[in-house]
Amino acid sequence: MPESKRQLFHLLHHVDVTHDARYNPVSKTYSPRLEIAPATFAVTWPDGIPCALVEIYLVHLWRSGEATVQLDGGSLRATVAKLTPLIRHCWDIQKDFWELEDADVQQLVSDLQQEKKRTKPLERARNNNTVREIIAAAVQFLLWLQENVLVDAHLIGVGKEFRISLAEKRVRDYRGRRKLVRVFHTLPPRATQ
Repeated sequence: MPESKRQLFHLLHHVDVTHDARYNPVSKTYSPRLEIAPATFAVTWPDGIPCALVEIYLVHLWRSGEATVQLDGGSLRATVAKLTPLIRHCWDIQKDFWELEDADVQQLVSDLQQEKKRTKPLERARNNNTVREIIAAAVQFLLWLQENVLVDAHLIGVGKEFRISLAEKRVRDYRGRRKLVRVFHTLPPRATQ
């Protein structure tokens, strides 16, 4: 199988994600606050090298309660599946996440829309709604990367100073409440069911 088409993530169970320690003033020692994730994913680039930034992001989603992790991976599985096209795209254009430009994301949108099914080469691999979900997941990851790793970088946001432009839109959440969200400025129209 070509390295650009191999599976980029694998489910791992009971992963130690300990990240801090507590200090005991009596013994003057530090001890880790053990934290075990029920499940998370090992994520790689197409050549098999770990994609550590995405792995850290997935642990962040679990810790913050933004994703669930059951034995099958829960909603974390859906998130990592939506991020693999971004990983492949960065690999194909030989850029790291922080090197992306607006045109690179536009090309990703176009590539996702034009990709055909392997078994039915006349049918699109995904509809516009799926493309929109993949780009939304990529935007959330890049925003997290900018806020937590690339501090003071102008990678993605609303305004001309950012390399990847976002637009602000008012949408209704699943409870019917209106909220302001940041989305990539060039997205395909929603697919009708």
